[in-house]
Amino acid sequence: MTSNKLAHYLYKYFFLLFAITFGSGFFEELAKGISTAEWKVLPILFFAILFAVFLTFFLLFKDKFKIVELSGQKIRIHDKEKEIEVTWQDIESIQVVSLTNPPIYILRLKNQRKSFLFSSYTTMFGNFHDSSDIGILIEKKRTQFDF
Repeated sequence: MTSNKLAHYLYKYFFLLFAITFGSGFFEELAKGISTAEWKVLPILFFAILFAVFLTFFLLFKDKFKIVELSGQKIRIHDKEKEIEVTWQDIESIQVVSLTNPPIYILRLKNQRKSFLFSSYTTMFGNFHDSSDIGILIEKKRTQFDF
């Protein structure tokens, strides 16, 4: 089972989309101020701050979203040009962010500080239980390996 590739790219570039939107608002207000010599400080600050926040979030999270393949024995993480292949025993924890649909999973490996984010498919029931094949497999392995 492979994680949702469409959701992977949507989540990966979500913050960039908002950064571009608020950045264009910032530059538009800046251009208005230059052309008319009437500076509206609040809109310029509003757009500049939101642009900086969303750009920072994009730069922090863009490399954490991965395509992940799950099977009964192994997990394969596609990390840029390399593939990381681990077993279920190598997992420290898998947590779900249930406020998103499709849900985002946070995967932490033992002996690594780095965490990976991946998504399943849009079959969440009430934002509390992921009933997709990936969600069912993760719950089964979570009880089996107690992480």
